[in-house]
Amino acid sequence: MTAAHRTRRAIGATVSVNTTVGAPGPTAVFTVPDLPAAADCELLLRRWYPSLRQQIPFSKALVVAPTGADRFICRFLQIIGPAESMFGAARTGRDCVNSMISAYPAVARPGTTMTLENVDTGLTLAATPADERTVDVAVQPARPVQPAAVQLPTPGSRGILALHVNNPYVLLDAGEAGLTAGELLRLDGPADPGLLRPFAAAIAQVQQHLGLPVAGDLPKLAVVAADGPDVLAARTVYLGRWHPGLPLTAATTFLTATQIPQSPWPGPAVPQHGLRLRSPAADIRVTTRVNDDGALVSFGIPAREVTRDIPARSI
Repeated sequence: MTAAHRTRRAIGATVSVNTTVGAPGPTAVFTVPDLPAAADCELLLRRWYPSLRQQIPFSKALVVAPTGADRFICRFLQIIGPAESMFGAARTGRDCVNSMISAYPAVARPGTTMTLENVDTGLTLAATPADERTVDVAVQPARPVQPAAVQLPTPGSRGILALHVNNPYVLLDAGEAGLTAGELLRLDGPADPGLLRPFAAAIAQVQQHLGLPVAGDLPKLAVVAADGPDVLAARTVYLGRWHPGLPLTAATTFLTATQIPQSPWPGPAVPQHGLRLRSPAADIRVTTRVNDDGALVSFGIPAREVTRDIPARSI
């Protein structure tokens, strides 16, 4: 008997597949009575990935367990590898706000606020129903973010910033890449290697600073353009391709970037006024709550709709 089969019987999970509208794809949500270790979460996903993927393609998974009334903990898994292999490598230890939101219909009682913490990163999310189809979301990083202190080593260019708010990102000003906001929003498919070249030095420095694998998929990359008062056109590049929407971890990173004095994208005079982020999939408004010392303690993202792609079933 394989370890994957032993894990399947020991955990006794239910699984559903849900999508946060505007995300690049669905998330498989495994609900378990007690949260397993990271390696056992990967075994659970490995056991069920082939059969679930035959019903709907997905590359992200969440393993969720209750800790109290309407409170849950989770581990997020990102599947890295070609689709034809049916299973690449499952990576834990990172965040995906879209995936965490997608857990709401799987675990929350109707009409209640779901509080969900990623045990590997400390990020906590609270999702409260706004209406029958959407939830309002508050995202709280593991610790308050001091915008002037979250910069990582970068080259001298004012158009490049490196931040680690939820996931590590290297941000490039679209003007340095010769792009307007409109052109940025129309990009699709594989990213031009020439466009990515200015990222190279910053990527190497961030990987060294954070101890990330040189050949890994982090830090993530983003290109940003001012597009009006308190409006940014923002795109991310992941594994060499333009993200079709806007990762919500990136959205909170962009808002943090606007609060840094040397940023090329000056933010609102009062952070609580928020920032509108444009992407091909949707516009997103992000607001913040700050401490008296100016540290960002939470990010608000209103009206995120979640669809159910595969209803919950026991496995």
